[in-house]
Amino acid sequence: MLGGSSIRDGERTEPKEFTRSELRFAAYAGLFDGEGCIGMYRNSKSPGAIRRYTITLRVAMTRRETLERMNAHFGTGTLRTYGHGPRQQPYWIWFCGAKSEVVRILKQLLPHLDLKAHEAKLALDYLENDALTAQQQDRIFDAMRRAKIRKGRRRRIS
Repeated sequence: MLGGSSIRDGERTEPKEFTRSELRFAAYAGLFDGEGCIGMYRNSKSPGAIRRYTITLRVAMTRRETLERMNAHFGTGTLRTYGHGPRQQPYWIWFCGAKSEVVRILKQLLPHLDLKAHEAKLALDYLENDALTAQQQDRIFDAMRRAKIRKGRRRRIS
């Protein structure tokens, strides 16, 4: 498949060819930018643990089929349904919390992310550095919280 050509320094460049896999990752990155969440939560199960926080990825929506395709494409994660009340439309959540899988997925999505690119970089900084002190981990957590507030989403993340 072809992407659009562009003009640089007065010269037209040839269109870049994208593989189907690259296009899918770009599409899932757009979905993740709009409907997804990079959550960073205090590790309450092990207060004395070296890792003070857990990072998870989530995408919530009412279209199960889309999340099933995304789950199959990533090859990991869990799908659950919620909201079966009388006035509530059921919705689905895909989530992934395994450290190695979160790192792999974020690295694949990062080149295509826009709104969540900064959060993804913070998450990767945290997950890929095993030598972080407790204070450095707390700084990354605070930066993640500020990134979410700056986007106008004042949700509790701990």
